Amino acid sequence: MSFDQTVLSPRTLPKPSVNAPGNPAATASAVFVMMGLAILFTPRTTGRLRIAVQCTLGNTTTADGATLQISYGTGAAPANGAAVTGTQTGQPVTYTSLTGVLAIPVFAAAIVIGLIVNTQYWIDIALKVVTGGSASITVLNIIVEEV
Repeated sequence: MSFDQTVLSPRTLPKPSVNAPGNPAATASAVFVMMGLAILFTPRTTGRLRIAVQCTLGNTTTADGATLQISYGTGAAPANGAAVTGTQTGQPVTYTSLTGVLAIPVFAAAIVIGLIVNTQYWIDIALKVVTGGSASITVLNIIVEEV
């Protein structure tokens, strides 16, 4: 009896990009605007990314809130306060502030597929207020990895 001793070797993926950008300026916009984080990542093997965002989401006004959504694109990364651009992905995360609790930790994640290998992409967050006040994201931790 004989058999083929084919050895399967695991695919080598780039190391994840772990980012802790500074706190971007807040916004009072009721439509999404970009936060200008300019996180850059180039997929090398699969063209699929997992993006995970952990941050504190808040609004300066009690009983108002904020919504964030992960965004990505190619070309020049958007500046803080720029009109929404690129592709928004994953579920939007919304928080409504309560009396005495104007910010909470939140988590957002997305799997992005179909990216062009060896093309650089920027990762950013789109943010808006629910109806008023000033929305902010602080204490950011963003992980981007090819999967």
